[in-house]
Amino acid sequence: MPKSKPEKATISTFTYLIEKKREGNEYSDLEIRTIVDAILDEEMPEYQQAAWIMSTFFQGMSAQEIANFTEEMMLSGEVIEMMDVSRPKIEKYSTGGVGDKTTLVLGPLAAASGVAMPMMNGDDEEFLT
Repeated sequence: MPKSKPEKATISTFTYLIEKKREGNEYSDLEIRTIVDAILDEEMPEYQQAAWIMSTFFQGMSAQEIANFTEEMMLSGEVIEMMDVSRPKIEKYSTGGVGDKTTLVLGPLAAASGVAMPMMNGDDEEFLT
């Protein structure tokens, strides 16, 4: 079930969230959704994104925050349903950077192990802008 979007965040909301993490406090599910949406919707200025990243780097995230953040990022885009695939599944996303050889090794290893591995690439023109 899709989660409801939080109200539009403001500069003071971002400042509060940065200070909250700087002080070592844990984010609620809604606060994490607010941060992810604000970054993806380009509502949070880059200087505040940098401050948020720094405060999060130094204070860390709880296991629950990491799980919530990961879920919000996963649900922020198009989700490929693979319920019909009964085998174990893994995903290795690649932006196609120079020197990215991991996919060349991981793909055959997954196939030989009977693991389904959809191949995702970031070569969409919109992704590169």
